[in-house]
Amino acid sequence: MNDENRRKMTTLQKLGILVGVLAFILSLANFWFNFLRKAKPSFVCSRWTTIGVQHGDGFPRAAFAVKISITNNGVKPLTVKDFLLVARDKNSTLFYYDPILLFDVRQWIEEGNKADKVGRCQKGQVPLPFVVTPKTTFDFEHHVFFLPADKTTMIDPRVDGPVTLRLYALTDRSSKYKLASIQQFNHEDIKDLKMGSVSSVLSDESVRFRPEFIKNFKW
Repeated sequence: MNDENRRKMTTLQKLGILVGVLAFILSLANFWFNFLRKAKPSFVCSRWTTIGVQHGDGFPRAAFAVKISITNNGVKPLTVKDFLLVARDKNSTLFYYDPILLFDVRQWIEEGNKADKVGRCQKGQVPLPFVVTPKTTFDFEHHVFFLPADKTTMIDPRVDGPVTLRLYALTDRSSKYKLASIQQFNHEDIKDLKMGSVSSVLSDESVRFRPEFIKNFKW
């Protein structure tokens, strides 16, 4: 075998080794992606509603209900451990709300002034923690009703200015609470809130791109 043939053989051997290494790396990546990957969950939060609840001073305060869906994009089960809703008023005062009940807001409205409507609209406690199986979406059938962690500190609808809400979730994908969604209530949305009344707003995510679309829309 002459030198040129040896060089060709050496080049082919190196190329074969390289192809083999790349194939091994791809197989490892494929195995990780299909069997080991723990992807970040996706949260869809909509139907943001504030509900007037009683306070010791006789004036209503604001509690909040949110429709939540969680998609597990990974191939390993996802454990959702907790939610926490943090509200901030115009003075940057923070208010913390815990997920307490599953609540049927539609039924709440339909029940009107019936004496037992509070009990009829409650659909059980929020099941925390819970598991979302791989490649599936968990959808709470009803709103998650958030009540204040401290009953003495709640959003007062009479206070002028917007209220910003941040929903945080704790899952097994992180040791810290992660931001799931942001929503703002303008003062006009809550200023007339009364005991037992409700006020809903369109999700900020839903209307995020609407102004630009309307501005450039052509029939």
